[in-house]
Amino acid sequence: MEVVTPNGFAKTQESPLGPVWKPDLYKLQQEAPHPCLVACTKCIDRPGHYGDEFHGRLSHQLASELLTEDGCFLVRYSGPEHSPICTLSLRFRNKVKHYRLYYDGQHYVLEKTIRLR
Repeated sequence: MEVVTPNGFAKTQESPLGPVWKPDLYKLQQEAPHPCLVACTKCIDRPGHYGDEFHGRLSHQLASELLTEDGCFLVRYSGPEHSPICTLSLRFRNKVKHYRLYYDGQHYVLEKTIRLR
């Protein structure tokens, strides 16, 4: 049962801690697997903004093989040798997904857009 409080929050049976802003988002967070870093300690060309999750140049296939359970993730170089692209590879709901990453002080997963002034 869902009860909406005067401030617009919803309190559900799934939330023993109190009001929840978005019950469907809360439920999704509760069902999500715990993150599981696939560490690489031998990478020599690691960018400064990545840690042990960075594996250097790694194929799509090999990255998929390393992600053995839901929640596992790693970051790798993909794309052409002269212009490597950082890619986040992760396993969720028994499927491996690969996302292009951008970094300019913050991480971006979606394509960046150019704003014209």
